[in-house]
Amino acid sequence: MISRRRIIKISAQASIAGLAQQFFLGKDAFSQVLEKKLYKSYEWRGIVLGAESTITLQHYDSDLARDLLLQSVAVINKYEAFFSLYHENSMINILNKNGSIKNPEVDFTNLLKKSTLLSHETKGAFDITVQPLWNLLKENYDKGLQTSKHEIKEISSLIDYRKIALKQRRVFFKKPKMQITLNGIAQGFITDKVAEFLSSHGIENILCDLGEIRAMGAQSNGKPWNIAVLNHSGEEEIAKLTAGAIATSSFFNSGIGAFHLINSSSKSKAAQILQPLHRSVTVFASTAVLADGYSTAFMNMEKDEILKIVKKQNSLKAHLTDNKGQKSVFL
Repeated sequence: MISRRRIIKISAQASIAGLAQQFFLGKDAFSQVLEKKLYKSYEWRGIVLGAESTITLQHYDSDLARDLLLQSVAVINKYEAFFSLYHENSMINILNKNGSIKNPEVDFTNLLKKSTLLSHETKGAFDITVQPLWNLLKENYDKGLQTSKHEIKEISSLIDYRKIALKQRRVFFKKPKMQITLNGIAQGFITDKVAEFLSSHGIENILCDLGEIRAMGAQSNGKPWNIAVLNHSGEEEIAKLTAGAIATSSFFNSGIGAFHLINSSSKSKAAQILQPLHRSVTVFASTAVLADGYSTAFMNMEKDEILKIVKKQNSLKAHLTDNKGQKSVFL
């Protein structure tokens, strides 16, 4: 459930009718493409939580568009300071190092609450407390060592979302040496925050890809955004998006990718903890945080359990490819 490979990409965004110009700001770039007579397409590219990311908006006011993209970067920076394991002094790293954090930001606590609710709903298939096991697997992988079943069983005692205490002014772990990761849900959260920020300032044609994808409105020409989803075989499948979000998780059986999705619901079975139940899962949802969280959880859930959750939520859809290559679509 840690860092998933990028297997979704934007395909054929805006219809281009004109000359492209580049505007650079530090290491990031804005691209302005003449589209219709009035509307233009503006794009920011950068890195969010370690993943290549883009924000695309279409508007007729170039100054407003570029100003809002700059402000969007500030929104991203704000939440990376909460959730990023790459930032030494982020809130999540302070919590992991000390086992507690006082007076955390409301959004930090809220995402932990969303995570624990998702863990409860999925019976532990989604569990943000897998970080100690990830650390062990990564350390052994870097040393060229195999992680033994005994090591996995021993450290799996630290995996339990119910041992996170969420108080009004303090978050802490109930067991020493526990740690969390939000990489299975934070990208979706940040994607939603940026998309909602742009929408609140009057932008009606938005596509955010900050690890997960969220559309708010179609393209300015009325056409949907085309999203190319790479399946487990490396083949592209095109999804058309005008509103809502899409996220995909996929299992890779070689290198570090062999344990980037930990089956936390099987922690009592060391042989199964590194083997998700599906090759790939694509989830369509109303928000990116839901698509992100469920696509992570569904990788480790039986089909009948996934279907129960999909039926409860009208906006949720799931496309699965199991380990035998059999495809299922739950609407």
